[in-house]
Amino acid sequence: MRVLFVSHYGPSHVPWLVPLAWAAQLAGHDVRFAVQPQSAPTVREAGLIAVPIGDESVARRPENMAGLGKKMTTRLPDRWSEKPELGDKEFAAALAQRLFTVADGVLDDLVAFARAWRPALVVHDSASVAAVVAAGALGVPAVGHVHGMPGGMFVEKKEDLLKGYVRLFERFGLEPFVGRPVWIDPYPRSLRWKGPVTQRPMRFIPWSGSAEVPDWLEGGQAPRVCVTGGLTTSEMTAVLGPVIDALTGSGVEVVLALSGGQAAEVRGQGLLRDGVRVLESFPLNALMPTCRAVVQHGGAGSTMIALAHGLPQLVLPASPIQQDWARRVTEAGAGLTVDLGGAGPDTAALGEAVGALLETASLRKEAGRLREEIESAPLPGELVGFLESIAGR
Repeated sequence: MRVLFVSHYGPSHVPWLVPLAWAAQLAGHDVRFAVQPQSAPTVREAGLIAVPIGDESVARRPENMAGLGKKMTTRLPDRWSEKPELGDKEFAAALAQRLFTVADGVLDDLVAFARAWRPALVVHDSASVAAVVAAGALGVPAVGHVHGMPGGMFVEKKEDLLKGYVRLFERFGLEPFVGRPVWIDPYPRSLRWKGPVTQRPMRFIPWSGSAEVPDWLEGGQAPRVCVTGGLTTSEMTAVLGPVIDALTGSGVEVVLALSGGQAAEVRGQGLLRDGVRVLESFPLNALMPTCRAVVQHGGAGSTMIALAHGLPQLVLPASPIQQDWARRVTEAGAGLTVDLGGAGPDTAALGEAVGALLETASLRKEAGRLREEIESAPLPGELVGFLESIAGR
């Protein structure tokens, strides 16, 4: 069976789909992974075959900028992802337009490849509208895969159809897909999005690239704390100084997991000192098993990798999606939040939170509980039969 995996936009979306793509390939199926060019190296690093579609400037083309100029609000009501009626309608419209814009830029290439290769099934991250259109153009099923966003793009009722969504289907003479989608969800039970979709749980398998392990990684006497803003974002760079100050003197070894650009900036600012190490573009799933706790920005990947290793977290969110993750982790009792709120960190609050992160036993206990929830879900290989049954209908 041929299975086409489709990622929505940047490299950070790819790791979510990789374990299921591995499982399908190991079960003997022929797998291709359609991504924008900037994500193709990540697919190749995972040992999978990349199909570049569109180009990396797609969201910045002048003809595609409509709706992308609106600055998204930095604060939304709590639980906005679970109860959309609480949210900002303009925010929701701008977010939907962003998804449509990306889909518009890749759709022709995606449909052309799909028609030539003829997959029996399309598996896509839940933000990829283009994948749903391509599946419709071929007349094959599409299965969504939660990718880090709370929820994704779907239309359950005809009265909820948006013009941007309809136009993508009309390009190929198709009626827009309306109905309850099927999504594979790797979140732990307690943090799963509660929306009108048919969910199939799957164990989250951390993967964030490959690297050579440095000699010191498995050694050291002091407890280790990972500090990361993710490898594809820069939200944490401006607050690394206060974070390092708060951790220095607490008897821990600090490891900054940064991209190459972030690392250069940190060195340029003179933030490195005794007890602080830097790992550039290093896979978090190799670092976090050696750590006692994590300080991070509220990225979905960083959050889930930490939970998969049972680590308590201090989350410093700076956007609505990061705030949503911070709320989920904090309400589950597995972490703490210091909300930057656009004004920068309160140094005293940060120091107090760091102390609590390292000393509060209940945080580690609840993080361990979420790890057990993750490990109790079916492995990706156990979902392959489900994909085969969907394709055979």
